[in-house]
Amino acid sequence: QEPDWQDDPVDFLRAASEEFAALGVVASARRCLATIETAEPTLFVGVELATWDAPSGDARALPLDALGRALGRHPVRWPVNLVLLDAVADPVCDYLRTKVRPFYGTV
Repeated sequence: QEPDWQDDPVDFLRAASEEFAALGVVASARRCLATIETAEPTLFVGVELATWDAPSGDARALPLDALGRALGRHPVRWPVNLVLLDAVADPVCDYLRTKVRPFYGTV
């Protein structure tokens, strides 16, 4: 599910968008809250990469570092997990791809 509009971490999402824009490898990013089994909700941030290559090596590591910087600027109350929407096939990724509007996109 998407966070309730009153709980949506807009400052964190803005910071994450700024970090993703600076990278130049993230094409889009979406977010949702998901509960897996009986655990507390987790904020999943799914990213689609514009390229798998980066000047510094593997582009997959860059969004994780960017999220860490965004969390340092604006912590959220949930644990945050990054998923690469292009690399993983699971129910959370499917939901993010088909049901959630991006909070960041280069298009």
